[in-house]
Amino acid sequence: DTFIHTPIIREEVRQLSPTEHAQVTVYLPAHDDRMLVRHFQRIKGVEWRVFSKHVKTPYQQGNVHVHPVSATQFLSSLEQCLGVITAGGFETAAETLFLGKKLLVIPMKGQYEQLCNAEALRRMRVTTLDDVSKDFVERVESWLANDEHIRVDFPDETSMIVRDILRRYQK
Repeated sequence: DTFIHTPIIREEVRQLSPTEHAQVTVYLPAHDDRMLVRHFQRIKGVEWRVFSKHVKTPYQQGNVHVHPVSATQFLSSLEQCLGVITAGGFETAAETLFLGKKLLVIPMKGQYEQLCNAEALRRMRVTTLDDVSKDFVERVESWLANDEHIRVDFPDETSMIVRDILRRYQK
């Protein structure tokens, strides 16, 4: 509709100079980092940067680096990665698409908004998984092998959105 705007992409993301290294950024807050490490260690040739709200101190196991959630480190990883694996939240998915990075989404269970976001992304040809199941490694390897990148130009409509909000409250 006419009142719907494109996502707001943070200025810090708009100013990034994306590159593509053999690295994947992972933010799956509903999943245990140790379980993710076990899966990602099986996929060679890629460095995994897992951001976890469950750890206080970074650690590494093989090709998997686990970091506490940090906006600065996450942005750096996002800038350099070849792709992102994340939950079905709106912001990270929009920023990933804006940067032209590969995206794989696993929505959090019981979160209706995330399921809706995942369905919209699936319709855009973004890879979506229901969960981290027994074929997870094979599905991630297939996603990595697929060279399709979906880039979406989200123009900066922030000032227009602010104007619209102020106009509504001035009536």
